This record gives sequence, C-alpha cells and structure tokens, in this order.
Amino acid sequence: MNEPEKKFHYGWLIVFGCMIMVFCCVGLAINVFSIFVTPLAEELKLTKIQVSTVMSMISVGSILILVFSGRIYQSCSTRIAMFIFGLCVAGGFLLFAWCRTLLQCYAAALLVGIGSGGGGMVPASLLITRWFSTKRGIAISLSAMGSGIGSMIFPPIVAYWIEGFGLERAFILYGLSTAALVSMTFLLIRNDPSEKGLQPYGYNTCNDVKVDLEAKGMTFAETLRSKRYWGLIITILSVGIMIGPINNHLPSFLISIGYDPMFTAVVFSLFGGALIVGKLLAGAIIDRFGIIATNWYLFIMWGLALASAFLVDGSQAKAYLLTILIGLGNPILTIPIPLWVVELFGLRDYVKIFSTLTLMIFLGGAIGNSLVGFMADVTGTYLTAYGVFAVVNVLLIILLQLIFKKKRLHTNLKISNT
Repeated sequence: MNEPEKKFHYGWLIVFGCMIMVFCCVGLAINVFSIFVTPLAEELKLTKIQVSTVMSMISVGSILILVFSGRIYQSCSTRIAMFIFGLCVAGGFLLFAWCRTLLQCYAAALLVGIGSGGGGMVPASLLITRWFSTKRGIAISLSAMGSGIGSMIFPPIVAYWIEGFGLERAFILYGLSTAALVSMTFLLIRNDPSEKGLQPYGYNTCNDVKVDLEAKGMTFAETLRSKRYWGLIITILSVGIMIGPINNHLPSFLISIGYDPMFTAVVFSLFGGALIVGKLLAGAIIDRFGIIATNWYLFIMWGLALASAFLVDGSQAKAYLLTILIGLGNPILTIPIPLWVVELFGLRDYVKIFSTLTLMIFLGGAIGNSLVGFMADVTGTYLTAYGVFAVVNVLLIILLQLIFKKKRLHTNLKISNT
C-alpha cells in the first residue's frame, strides 16, 4: 500500500541541495570564473588566446570525466561522488592561488573542469529521477537555476576580493567558500528516498503508463544511424561553441571597450538574474506553445544578443541591454536539449543519447573559448566573434527547423510535464 502524500516532501530539500551543487559546479566554476580572466592575464602576462585556453581546459576536464561519469555513478554512492567532485572544484580554485605559469593554470583548470563535469547536472538529474515520480521538470529547472543564482550573487563579491585582497587571496576565499557550500550539501543529500523511509514524490499518483512510455523510442544504435541525431550533434556542438565562450569573455569584452572592472562585475551579476528569468520564460513558452515555438524564441533572442554587442559604446544602458539579452538567450544551452531528445528519439535510451549531447556542449566550450580568444587577438576586437556567431545562429535556426520538420518518432506520444 502506498504511503499518503505529505504536504512537504524531503525531495524538495534534495532539489535545494542539487541547486547548490549546480551553483558551485556550474555557476562558480564556469560562469563567475570569467571575472578572474582579465586579472589572471594581467598577473601572469598572458595573451587573450593563452588565457582563453585556460578556460578551454575547464571544458576538457569536464569532457574527460563525462566519458566515465555514467560508470562512476552506477558503481558509487551518488552522494559521495558528488561531494568528491565538488571538492575538486574547490581544490582547483585553491591551486589557482599558487599558479605562476601557464602550465600550472592548465592543471588547476583541469581539476575545476573534472569537478564541474562530474558534480553538476549529471548527478542532479540522477537524484531528481530517483526522488520524483512527478514534477521532475520543475525539480530539474529549479536545480538548473543554481548556475544563474551563482552568476547573480558572486561577481561583485569576487571583484571586491580581487581589488581589496589581490588575486591570490581572492582565489583562496573563492575555493574555501566553494568547499563550505559543497560540505553543507553533503550533509543534506541522500541517495534514495528509502534512506529517509519515503517513496518518491508523486509516487501515489504515478501509473503504469509512465513506465510504458519509458520503454518506447529508439535504441542508441538506431539513433546513431539517424540523420536527425547527427543534425542535433552539429546544432548542440555549435551552440556550445557560442554560448559558454561568449559568457566567459563578456567581462573582458566590456573592459576592452573601456568599462570599469567593478561596473563590469555588477553588470555580470545582472546576467545571472536575466539567466534565471530566461529559464523560467523558456519553460513557460514550452508549456504554452511547444518546443518548436521555443526553439524560435530562444535562437531569435540569442541573435538579438549578438547583434546588440555592436551597439555597446561605453553607455551603461547598452551594456545592461547586452547582458540581459545574453541571459535571456542562454537557456538554449540547458532547457530545450532534454526535450529535443524526447521529441526526436523517445525515452528508451534517453540517458546514453543525452550524455553524448552533453559531451558536445563541453567540447564546443573547449573549442569556442580558444576560438574567441584567437579571433580577438588576430582582429583586435571581440566583435569579430559576435559577428561570426550571428551568422552561425541563423544557419542553426534553419538546421533545427529541418530536423523537426521531418516526421518525429513520437507523433502520437504525449509527454506529461507534471
């Protein structure tokens, strides 16, 4: 007999814990880390391309661990593995405090990347799947908001630390803060509802239809033979090349135009707020109008963001506009991809398919960070990257519409968003 549903379920504390881990492993490790880029380049006398390769090494570390993350989380406690990966992020930040050469920066960045790839959305999605039979979409969205919250809160703090205490001590404070948050999460997280004597949230209302749906769809082998899959690989790789690197170089872009570093940090906090709003808007549009309309909305918003960079000329209002549009367009990187997989390939081999697409995001980030730095070094301006990516964005809209124009695998399959 199923237990009666309680007003408050411990699963929502799991969501809170996952949000903190995404805050640390994505928000702090990737988004907010960009605040350190210009001071690090000045301290070690690095070129734009060199400091960009440091950020690329974070993506490389994430790619390396994602190859093995499935096996790790199958054979180890999710709670313990998540904790270790979180400490890798904190340890990487602490290592940066003692970096004096480019190679040392690479080592620290790799450690941050390993923690970021292994401790962020991968374990969060696993935990939420175990703890929720219904409301999984809401739970995952709330967890993903951790990256935006990190981007909103920490940039001014980091800028203050750098100006007030210097780069080395700022990295130490950053690492210790991350370690404290990760440790708090370890005390909160539980692997499975049974550890708290509970059933998953919504267990009473879940029926056999959901189980049947999860058995339908294409196998991973069948997916590999699908043109739609390879079209999606190209799309997500290209999105990875654009989104993360533009985020990472945004403070450097604004500083290169003449904005004050402290103002730039405040503006970057606005990016975090816009990212949170953007994810909520994307979810609402999906629920109301469907995935195809959401595709148009997100890519048009990202195109407007890229175009607005050419208007930025030292005006604070234009810097705010650019940052808000970038934040609103950023959910392309997270929100629609799981739904693309379900719409095109079903749920049968969802985990394997989604994992390969996640790898493309990080691979794109590794390529894009170096590419943006290279274009800025060669042409003397970051606007070159914005222009190239604007053209790519238009091509991706066309490609994605062609992918979805073909007959979908599940034309009569209705996926519940409860």
